Amino acid sequence: THPAPQENPKAVAVARRHGLELRQAKTAHIRDVVCGGDLVVAACDHAYEALTADGQPRLHWSIPDPALSTATNAFERAFRALDERIDRLAGALAFGKEN
Repeated sequence: THPAPQENPKAVAVARRHGLELRQAKTAHIRDVVCGGDLVVAACDHAYEALTADGQPRLHWSIPDPALSTATNAFERAFRALDERIDRLAGALAFGKEN
């Protein structure tokens, strides 16, 4: 909802440690990437509150913004929280298609 001008280098470093390549990644506003019928997952409170009630299916995952933390492992903790939740969501969506 309020994209930074560029990716946070700490986020890029954590992603790389986990085998994700973000060289081609760029920030974008939600209105520029969401299409009709997409499931929108807001990972922070501020983003969820900024979403309008436009009929888009959405979830709210309250994950602390690691950029606001002074903890050295804040980005790693955020990555692990997202990774775990994405795995559970993907499993639930796949299970739903089987029925």
